[in-house]
Amino acid sequence: MIGLLSGQTTEDLEDPLRAEQLRQQLLLMVNEKVLKKSKVKEVFITGMHLQ
Repeated sequence: MIGLLSGQTTEDLEDPLRAEQLRQQLLLMVNEKVLKKSKVKEVFITGMHLQ
């Protein structure tokens, strides 16, 4: 997950379509690799701090 997030550029995160793609990638990654007995239904990006 850290690799996915750290691979994003400022431009990626400022573009609404790319932010949506990131949201979907996070959902799939958590469901496939983190959770075993449950599933994430929705991912919300409520804020970002870019440095």
